[in-house]
Amino acid sequence: MFRGAVPALADVVIIESFPGDLDMWQASKALAAAELAVNPGGVVVLVTPCPEGVSSSHPAMLDFGCQSVDLVSEWVQHGEITDLMVAAELAIGGRVIRDRARGILVSPGIPPEAIRQLGFEPAAAPQEALEKALHRAGTEARVLVLHHGGEILPIVVGDGL
Repeated sequence: MFRGAVPALADVVIIESFPGDLDMWQASKALAAAELAVNPGGVVVLVTPCPEGVSSSHPAMLDFGCQSVDLVSEWVQHGEITDLMVAAELAIGGRVIRDRARGILVSPGIPPEAIRQLGFEPAAAPQEALEKALHRAGTEARVLVLHHGGEILPIVVGDGL
């Protein structure tokens, strides 16, 4: 893991998932980094190729999508989700793109309907995603771009972008 100093929390965080980008199971790790850099109520744009789609080894990811911790916990308690690794990923993702911010996903390997099932808004390209994010956050929004999303630990070191 690498430390990345950021001057302040951003209204829009654009993050790519390299090197964990074969599927959404890997790419979702970038959401944890994005959470540390986005303002509450902001937008997280995840850019990832995902040539293998959502996850062949964890299909429940698509069945349930990113949800609140409370809802995922309820599903686990009622035996609707039995794979606790999937439950944790869904709750972490939900905490970032539903509770703290909104999520936009750019991924040629995942169809738009699956992107919506996961809890994200789809975008065909990073520019489209940025335009959607700025429409939501405002044209004066502070934008931060993070690389190596699965390996970076953003640390806020200042009070302004």
